[in-house]
Amino acid sequence: MKVEVTLGGAFTRYMPEGSPGNRFVFDSNASADKNAAARVDVSASPDTCESVIADSIKGAPVNVAQLLEILGIDSIQPLLLILNGSVIQADSFTTTQLADDDKLALMPPITAG
Repeated sequence: MKVEVTLGGAFTRYMPEGSPGNRFVFDSNASADKNAAARVDVSASPDTCESVIADSIKGAPVNVAQLLEILGIDSIQPLLLILNGSVIQADSFTTTQLADDDKLALMPPITAG
């Protein structure tokens, strides 16, 4: 399963190490390396970088909460998560399964003051 992930604003600090820009492809079928939960192949173009994930979920369905954990993002912090153009509420992170070719955007919530 491959999911295109875009990180905005302060969330760009969670980009996989060595990944250029703010977008990468999370691949649940990538070869696993337990010490590199979110490393990418930087030889690929920014739009096709593949992340390396833990053996425990390799090839298995992944939900939003699991992907946030893999990226090191605490799901209790305020964030705006958009999956295929629809906002996903925090209470649905564990029940929202990701699918091949999904497009996921994570960014700080919009605030006015």
